[in-house]
Amino acid sequence: MSLTDAEKQLARAIRFDESVCELVKDQSDCAIGRLVGFDEQFEQIEVDGLSIAVKHEDLGRIIGGLQPEIRPRGYRAFWSKIYKTRRGEQR
Repeated sequence: MSLTDAEKQLARAIRFDESVCELVKDQSDCAIGRLVGFDEQFEQIEVDGLSIAVKHEDLGRIIGGLQPEIRPRGYRAFWSKIYKTRRGEQR
């Protein structure tokens, strides 16, 4: 699956190989976005990584398919859960 112009721009901004971004998109069948992190005050910040939204039941298949492909290239796949507050903010 080809990257959109916005996804290509994201790959350049976080200095990721576009072919790795394409693999993530292909394996997950999802649009890719920028990973969100938190600073010392728990304020949301952008970090150099990718984020995709997948169903919990798809995690093993997606990560299992990605790891052997991206690890030799110096990348790692991992999962985390994002909680939303009542106001819709991510935590």
